[in-house]
Amino acid sequence: MRRTIPSSLKPASLVTAILILLSFFAFFPHAFAGPKSSGRILEPKEYDRLDGHGATAKKVDVIEWGENLEIHVYPKRSLKSLGLKLDRTEKKKSTLVIEYGFQGISYTLIRRATLGIILNEGFKAYSDPSAKDYDKIMISNSPLVDGVKPYRLAPEPTQLYPDYHPALGGEDVEAAGNDEEPGQPAFAATPTSESALKNPPLPAKMPLSSKPTTAPEKPSAPVIDSNGGIRSFAF
Repeated sequence: MRRTIPSSLKPASLVTAILILLSFFAFFPHAFAGPKSSGRILEPKEYDRLDGHGATAKKVDVIEWGENLEIHVYPKRSLKSLGLKLDRTEKKKSTLVIEYGFQGISYTLIRRATLGIILNEGFKAYSDPSAKDYDKIMISNSPLVDGVKPYRLAPEPTQLYPDYHPALGGEDVEAAGNDEEPGQPAFAATPTSESALKNPPLPAKMPLSSKPTTAPEKPSAPVIDSNGGIRSFAF
C-alpha cells in the first residue's frame, strides 16, 4: 500500500509556516514578553528619612544657597550616583526629583524637593572636593569654576515619586491619612532639611516630600501647601 503525506505536512508547507511565525515575531517582538521593568530595585517599605538613622545610615541635606542648590551627603564618599529630573506638573511651583545611589546599598531612593529658586532644564552639576565631612554636589543654571569640578549625573529617575507613594498607584500602597482629616496626605513639614525629620506625624511606611532648606541653624515655622508639599523658604 502506498502511503501519501498530507499536503499540510509537506516540507514546503512547513517552511511557509516557519516563515510566517518568524515574520510575526519580527513585527510584534513584545507579543509574549512580560511587563517592562527598569531593573531598579525597590527600597524597603520602612521609609528612610535620610537622617542618618534609617536603613541606609546616610544623612542628606538639600539646601538652597543663592541661586544654586546644594546636596550634602554624609559621611563623605557615601554618594555613588545622583539622578535629577524637574517635575513641573504644577505650574505654580517646580519640584526636583532626586534619585540617590549610595555606596554599599543595592537599591536607590527617590525623593522630591520643592524648589524656591528658579532651576531651568539644562542645569549643570558640580562636585566640591573641599568639603571634608560630606559629599557636596552643587546644581546651578550657570557655569561654576572656582574650587569645583563637573559632576556626571546618573540617568534621570524613571518615576516622579518615592516607592510606594499613592501617586504611583501600586496595589500594595497603604492608605495615607491622619486622625483629624481622614484621607488627607500625612506629610510632615520642616523648614530645615530631610535630616531633621525626627518626629513627624507620619505613618512609618508613608513616603514624604523633602524640601530645599535654609541653613539648619535658622529654622522657621513649618508650612504645608494644599497638596501636602513643603513650601519654599528664602535665605
